[in-house]
Amino acid sequence: HLVPSGNTVKWSVEARVPVWKFGLQGELMHVSEDLLSYYDSVNVPNAMTGKWSGSSFARSAPKAGGHLDGYGGYLEAFAWILGDVNFIETPGLEPMPHIKRFAPAKEPVWGLRVLARYEQVSFNVSGLPGLLDPVSGATTGDAAVGLYKLHTFGLGLDGWGTKPVRLSVNYFLNYIDGDSPLVKKNYFYRRAEHDLLFRAGINL
Repeated sequence: HLVPSGNTVKWSVEARVPVWKFGLQGELMHVSEDLLSYYDSVNVPNAMTGKWSGSSFARSAPKAGGHLDGYGGYLEAFAWILGDVNFIETPGLEPMPHIKRFAPAKEPVWGLRVLARYEQVSFNVSGLPGLLDPVSGATTGDAAVGLYKLHTFGLGLDGWGTKPVRLSVNYFLNYIDGDSPLVKKNYFYRRAEHDLLFRAGINL
């Protein structure tokens, strides 16, 4: 197990450029933090007596020295087929409500937007103390040490039947990469994984 302990540094930068029916937005994030590592083990019954020697579960004392350093981010381009960039509010901003005079309801407004998106998460784990073999006394490298990467490509179609009703269809292609012995055991390591998602949202 790896848990944060010690110094942690995080920062992020975000930008959004909407122009009429088109837009580009993205974000870059970074994290650097010290880690503690500890290991769980399960004892097995004695081969001769069938009894447990001590507790069936053991946890090692935490060891310092590990470190994680990584980046993540996305870049997204979108275009409006129906409506424009003013159809929905700016993400992350919530305008203050105002009391207005009564007015007749407006005609329903329809919106349709297409999106293309690329995301990446990449981090490196280093400095873990490794595992001590109780029989030979040799220390083996920790399988968690190394580089981890996840690439995601996505396409989306968002439709609004007036602002309170939203229907979405998204396609994602995920690709796992890296050089860590642990990440290489993942079934989808260097294999393309495909997802197709359907969502419906109604604001009451």
